[in-house]
Amino acid sequence: MEDKEMIERIRKEEQERIKRFKKYLEEQANWIMSEKDAGLLLDVVEDFLEEEEK
Repeated sequence: MEDKEMIERIRKEEQERIKRFKKYLEEQANWIMSEKDAGLLLDVVEDFLEEEEK
């Protein structure tokens, strides 16, 4: 039971990190790119991070 709780806690922490990283990327990208380009970059990063989790 503790293992499942620990895995769930780690998963939640990783999801929070991904959210913070995406927000950071969005803020940085908005300085140098249009919103459309920033959105495309975020999609690519999100897909990459999802693949890394597997």
